[in-house]
This record gives sequence, structure tokens and C-alpha cells, in this order.
Amino acid sequence: FLPLHNSPSRHTLAMPCPPSLFKLVQAHRGYSDLEEGDEYRLQEIHKFFAESRISSRTGRCFTIPWNRDWFETGVSGQTWWRPQDQQELQKLFCYVTFLNQVGIPSLLCEPQPEGSPHEPVRPFIYVNMPINLSAIPEDHEYYRMERVAKEMRLIPEALKRDFISPIVKAFVRSCIMMIEGMTSSSNLVVVLDSSGWSHMDSGYKLSFRVVCPEVAVTLSTAFKIREKVAFSLRGDMESTPWLDHDNFDVEKMIPKEAFAPDMLHPLTYCYWSGHYKLERRWLRPFGLLQVLHAHGRWEIDPLRTWAAELKKEDWIKLGSPWPKTRQCRIERQDVVEEC
Repeated sequence: FLPLHNSPSRHTLAMPCPPSLFKLVQAHRGYSDLEEGDEYRLQEIHKFFAESRISSRTGRCFTIPWNRDWFETGVSGQTWWRPQDQQELQKLFCYVTFLNQVGIPSLLCEPQPEGSPHEPVRPFIYVNMPINLSAIPEDHEYYRMERVAKEMRLIPEALKRDFISPIVKAFVRSCIMMIEGMTSSSNLVVVLDSSGWSHMDSGYKLSFRVVCPEVAVTLSTAFKIREKVAFSLRGDMESTPWLDHDNFDVEKMIPKEAFAPDMLHPLTYCYWSGHYKLERRWLRPFGLLQVLHAHGRWEIDPLRTWAAELKKEDWIKLGSPWPKTRQCRIERQDVVEEC
């Protein structure tokens, strides 16, 4: 990591570094892959968050919903952090990936940027669906393909792909219908996965965030795209036996709450905080996809070569609902350009 530079304008908000951050992290987060030699890096991260802390929300900033974490020592109330420039923002993303790698994912979230209702946003949806793993037959192809999933009670990756593929296709079709100039030959789709055991719901759930990283629209257009996706999926999943049909509702599966002004969006590689109960499901890359339309059929190209070339920090940028710049050109309700 690059050495941190002092930030005089925010120096008064900085907190002294505790004597042993290693012990502090262990106390706050329990088991991790940290080693004693990581103490210096923890001090660097602690200093970064102390210096980038601000007293109130302004500009592009990050927060933690309700939990307290090890780098918030001596702080009360809602905490906000704002990197001063792109270099600091990149540094923040590097720290987020490091914390994930050592087994203590951050809880950092990004709120909707403050401003007019015409602020640019990438088309996105969240997908949440309870799942009954015990309803998958013992000899089903999912378990024949992935024995480890059966032994460890994990959701098979093939099941995730089969579940999310029609949703991604419906998402792209809806984007093309709503966004003038967007075609099926140019768009990319980022899919982030936080599926697993939900402590809030006391059961397994499929959970994804789907984003078009090359398109910027108004928030109202993004919501209309969500409405079209939900409408097109009604009735499509009723024959899937391992979904929890007692709790199935397409309106809940693609929640409207994601578009609320006070919604906090977890960064890639960060935990879902849950509602006053920590969800130990972190948001991880699932795929970089391109949805193509040819010969009357919609097909998904997984673009594995492109995905393999991405750095971990790139997934944080591409998976955010908010464009990398707030200067995207919005004409009428849409714009198609790299954002």
C-alpha cells in the first residue's frame, strides 16, 4: 500500500491509534486469517479511516449502517467517510479487498448520492429468494456435479447460474426497451453474489445484485426497468421445486426498497449488515456477462477471459450502482456511454 498523506482539513476528526489493533480486531470480529505481522497494515487502515472521517454526509461518501467495527474506536453516532480524490478512493477499495482476504470483511456501504432526482445511476436490481436445499433430490445433477456442496450444505453454483440466468436476460431486455441507443451487442452486466445462510431469515437464500456498468440513467428510469423485470418474471419460476414457494413473491424477490433514498448499498467484498443482526454473507463477484440476441434467442456469454483480467478493486467499481463519475451526460432519461 502507498503511504498515507496527511489531510489537514480533516485532521481534527482523526482519532489516536489504539496500542494493539491486532487484539482489537480479534475482540471485535473473532476468528480471522490475520497474523501478528499484519499489525502495521491494520495501523495504516485505522489511520486512513480516521483521516477520511467527516462529521456529516456530503458528496460521495461511505458509511456503516448500525454496527460498530474495529476502526471506529472512540466514535459515536452515524459515521461517514469521504475520500478526497480518486487516489484515496482507490486506496479505500484496496483496503476493502484486503480486509476480505484476511477474513474480516468490512461493513462499508455507499448511499445514494445527494442531489437532484436527475443524478446519474446505473440500472440495477437486487434479487433475494428463500431456498429449500432439502428439496433438491439426493441424486440431482447439481449434487452429482458438486459433491462438496452436498457435503457442506452449500448452494450449488450450477443452481445459482440456472436461477439468475433468466433474470439477467429479462433485465437486459428491459434495459434495451427503456434506454434509447442501447443494444444487445454492446452491453455488459455485472452480477454480484451474496447467497448463503441468512441469520435474519433463519434459512438459505439466493441473493444477487445485477448492474449494467456502461449505462447511466435517472433513478426513475432505473426503477421502471425494475418494474419491467418483475412483470416479465411473474409465473416463470413456479415449477422450481427448491424455491420456498410459501414465501415466493416476485415483488419481494426484486425489492423496491433498493431504490429508496435512504438505501445503503454494500460495497463488493463487504458484509450485509442486516437489520440489527449481522448477516455473515459478503458480496462477491459472480460473473461479468454479455447478453446477446441472435437468431431470435437470447444467449449469455460469460466473458471469462475479461473477468479473469479484472483486479479485485475493479469489481468494487463495476458493481456499484453509482457511476464512476457524476458528470455523465443525461439527456431525456438515458445515456449510453462508459460510466
